[in-house]
Amino acid sequence: MYEHVRMARSRWLIATALACLAAAPVVRKPLLGPPAPGVPDLPKPYVDAVKAGEAALDRGDLKTASAEFTRALAVDLPEVPNYEVVIRIAEIKCLERAPDARRELAEFACMLDVDEGKRPCFERTADGDIGERSPAVTHQCFDRMCGELYLPYYEHPDRAELAAIRELRGELKRVGKICRPPG
Repeated sequence: MYEHVRMARSRWLIATALACLAAAPVVRKPLLGPPAPGVPDLPKPYVDAVKAGEAALDRGDLKTASAEFTRALAVDLPEVPNYEVVIRIAEIKCLERAPDARRELAEFACMLDVDEGKRPCFERTADGDIGERSPAVTHQCFDRMCGELYLPYYEHPDRAELAAIRELRGELKRVGKICRPPG
């Protein structure tokens, strides 16, 4: 069951990455690309909210963009964590010079590390069972990324997933530059 979801997400991520590369040069990479053949569609409320958030952000309507990305973040995605829009929420906070903007970026970095398998969600007990929350993972990151349903998903990310994570790390770096204090 997990392998099917992993393969479907991988195909979708490849299609998204290719669409980003083929698009006219833009500063911000779109979060959604065209659906790949054989990949289950993302829930319509998620897609609609992300598209509306991206359009509002392009117009400079930060209030609407924030509301739409927050709405997208609330949608349950089938068997995968929903965290990619956190980078847009962080970007908006950076543009607004919100005091918690840098913390939001750090949370997104934690989420990327979990998705890539670099940070474990849980400590392991002496007999190898799942223990308590790992201190390497923040509470917000844990709540977003560390449901037991997702754990097999992080064990062996494939090339497409790693490529998508690299793209998101590029977005993290870009938004980090926006967040730097002026001067």
